[in-house]
Amino acid sequence: GFSQIPLNTDIVYPVANVTALRALTGFGIGQSFQLEGHTNAGLGGGELLCTKAHGSEVDNNSLLFVVNGFVIVRVLDGGVIAPEMCGAIGDATTDDTAAFNTLNAVIAGITDPVHVVMIQTYLANPLSSTNPIGGSYAAAFALTVSGSTVTGGGTVKIDNSVSYTAPFSAGAEHGWGIVQINANDCTVENIGFDGNGTGTTTGYDPAVVNIRWHHTQSFGSVGNHRKGNKVISNFGENFGGQSVSFQYQDSARILSNRFNGHQGMGVSVGVDPQVMFNVSHDCYDAPYPLNGNIVGGRIAFNYADGTNNGSGIDVVGCSGTEVCFNLIKNAQGAGIWIGYSVQQSQPSNNIHVHHNTLTTNAKFTGSPIAGEIVIGSTTNRADNATDILVEDNTFIIDGSSSSNADRCLIIEYGTNDVTFRRNRIKGVANSNNNFAAILHDANNLRIVNNESFLSATQKIGISSGTVNTLTVASNKGIEIDSSSTLFNNRGVLQDDGSTIFYVTKSIGTSAETV
Repeated sequence: GFSQIPLNTDIVYPVANVTALRALTGFGIGQSFQLEGHTNAGLGGGELLCTKAHGSEVDNNSLLFVVNGFVIVRVLDGGVIAPEMCGAIGDATTDDTAAFNTLNAVIAGITDPVHVVMIQTYLANPLSSTNPIGGSYAAAFALTVSGSTVTGGGTVKIDNSVSYTAPFSAGAEHGWGIVQINANDCTVENIGFDGNGTGTTTGYDPAVVNIRWHHTQSFGSVGNHRKGNKVISNFGENFGGQSVSFQYQDSARILSNRFNGHQGMGVSVGVDPQVMFNVSHDCYDAPYPLNGNIVGGRIAFNYADGTNNGSGIDVVGCSGTEVCFNLIKNAQGAGIWIGYSVQQSQPSNNIHVHHNTLTTNAKFTGSPIAGEIVIGSTTNRADNATDILVEDNTFIIDGSSSSNADRCLIIEYGTNDVTFRRNRIKGVANSNNNFAAILHDANNLRIVNNESFLSATQKIGISSGTVNTLTVASNKGIEIDSSSTLFNNRGVLQDDGSTIFYVTKSIGTSAETV
């Protein structure tokens, strides 16, 4: 130990690792040490200081050590802490769960903002976590002080040698992730997550245990919204669960992330969420959902290729929301769905959808929400979607024979005050030549100034229900299907350059036209 070296508080003595630190003797208060590594050289080192004789302080094997009757503390540089300071190896093969448990405890005891830096690949077993799979806040660690950050370019990788279904019964649905944000103005940036083939990515199955890994989650509550949290430039694959799950969040930012094999990144309940510049491949449900009691907000400049079940973008239960400049392709459901949130019992209104490119969506013929853009809901309500402006979008279709594929617009129950204008359709027409389908009761629909570049004239079908005031005017290559049932409708106006007709009233099973 130091018994043979004169005590000198002006000298910083090097120590190889924590094991060597615990073997020291002959030092005193005020002595400084340079820890060269927590477990391995070069990883988790830093400056240490002997501060006082040991009393009731608890050794956490990271920021505070009790050695030879003295308290030795780590001197943090700007609140920066790393898993390696808690014993992580980060070689993608050694189980680092215990280090994350230590990190979680250390963070919980810090009252200033912390900055977690993760630079390696850390293997984790969520069943051994302090916040384990199946818990309310299942994650490797929680940020509890506002202004905290997680960054560094590292990745958390799930240990696939463990069975995560064994402890649970069939039909259970559990998840675990990297970060739980229990504060405001926190940022998670440039962190990866690898499900390593262990997540359930095929949708909910009541016959099995469903494992839903997630990257970052944050839950506020009614009257206590989290504010200003950001998830930026993160990456990952094979989650099974939502990559980003935010609830009761104001001014949330989900920006420039890249996720494959996940279940979406979005916000439920909040004000002004921004979901922008993200990339998604092979998402199970909608990769970009805003769901229920959302005021304002924007979904913009995102890319999505493929869903196993859901739409590309869900805007349900939202008000004053903008959806623009997205490229959405190969969704099983709608490219964009605007409607009623069953989860939050909330309709949508004042939605602006513009300058998106939607291509070959609505692949699943059995989906009730299938079409490039679907407005309204299958729930029979009068106010599912109101005051919707859809303009300047481009649809690229592939000639699919699906009953819903290649329909650029589908009107479902409870649609009111919709303007669909200046949109363009390109690609290969299917045999049905379906441009739009009005399936249920609606009020004040305007389909104007749209243009088809397909070889055959595209049809607007009216299949059932009552449409009060439908205007179809100044479109190119698009007209009302002559076989549509018009006698239930009022105020139908079509202008295709040669014919104008106006349905005024019902007369039995026919209509009087002028």
